[in-house]
Amino acid sequence: MKICLNVFITCFFIAIIFTPLHLSAARIISVTLCEQVDNTGTIPINIRQQFSSEVPAIHALVELSQLSSGTRIKGSWISVDAIDVPNYEIDFAEVLVDQPEAVVHFSLSRPTNGWPTGNYKLDIYLNGKLSASSTFSIGRSMTTPSSPSPQTSKPQSSSGFNGQYVLNAQGVSLYLNMQQDAQGKIGGTLSSTTGTRFQLEGEVQQEVAMGICYDQQSGSFFEAYFQGNQLIFNLIEPDQNNMPDYSRSRQLIFSRGTGTQPSGYPQTTSPQAPARQPSGSGQEYLLQGTLCSWSGSSSGYGNSSYSRSTKVYFDGQGNFSYSSEASFSGDAGIAYGGDQGSGQGGTYRIVGNQVYLQFNDGTSGVAQINMQQDDGRITELMYEGTLYATGLCE
Repeated sequence: MKICLNVFITCFFIAIIFTPLHLSAARIISVTLCEQVDNTGTIPINIRQQFSSEVPAIHALVELSQLSSGTRIKGSWISVDAIDVPNYEIDFAEVLVDQPEAVVHFSLSRPTNGWPTGNYKLDIYLNGKLSASSTFSIGRSMTTPSSPSPQTSKPQSSSGFNGQYVLNAQGVSLYLNMQQDAQGKIGGTLSSTTGTRFQLEGEVQQEVAMGICYDQQSGSFFEAYFQGNQLIFNLIEPDQNNMPDYSRSRQLIFSRGTGTQPSGYPQTTSPQAPARQPSGSGQEYLLQGTLCSWSGSSSGYGNSSYSRSTKVYFDGQGNFSYSSEASFSGDAGIAYGGDQGSGQGGTYRIVGNQVYLQFNDGTSGVAQINMQQDDGRITELMYEGTLYATGLCE
């Protein structure tokens, strides 16, 4: 699925930048880590959360709004586990901002003896109060990309990720509604007062919520975790293989909301029965035609045998239908049965090496791509332990 994160971000932030200021509380809109910045010091180059040990410096751009004159912004570079002393402050810098909006640039240069391998973070303080933290690694992959260290990632309550979270900036509000069921499935919406609305689907793994965020035109991967009283929400653009590209990610910082969305905004759907997925919104054209499964057994006693086959038709535009047939043969003869009634099907969406299935009866599932041809065509899927393949069709 070709997804444009830049379009997604623009939908929210063009409105934020050009809307008159109505709120007074200072807000951190995003923290972006990168290898370089442009000459203005405001545009990131080579965004990363996992850095090579050869990189000359680590740069961070912190986007803020609703600042009062004289706001102190401090960036503290921390080694989480790269040296013997855990959570050691390597260096810090502090600036005063006299404008209501700002992009503040922090940087950390490579030590003379090179970067120690491990996990790091940048803590951001507003007027002496820790307000955000962004994690990264040097020389090796983090255990959970873009997730915080375990001691800071635990949810704030027994409700897990359930609830509404708000990001306010210059009179525009982003509303993140999340619902988590007993199995750790995540559903919800991400919307704004400008009218943009995206659907969330995912699951919780190791206290990090991860999945896909999409509308009828575009989408991205997401990862979310708690950092103190805030929810860190990372949007990650896919690469050419439709896998998360952590070098192209954007971090949004939400606070738990106490109110409700403005009237006219749809409420969060249940993760057990998410809304019907839109058709033809990505790389669904790669899955087109009929895939079949077959299972059978035979017995020497009584010369009996049993077989069952299922055919699934994918239209290449995000819709599928299926039918099944079973047969039994024995000394008494041959019997056939099938369940080819109308309405058996739903919609599908391709994300990475997975196919998300939404059935018409409200249930959902995920199939793994088992084989893909050189031209990208998907010819085998594995779903609930069963192989579906074009080669198994008669």
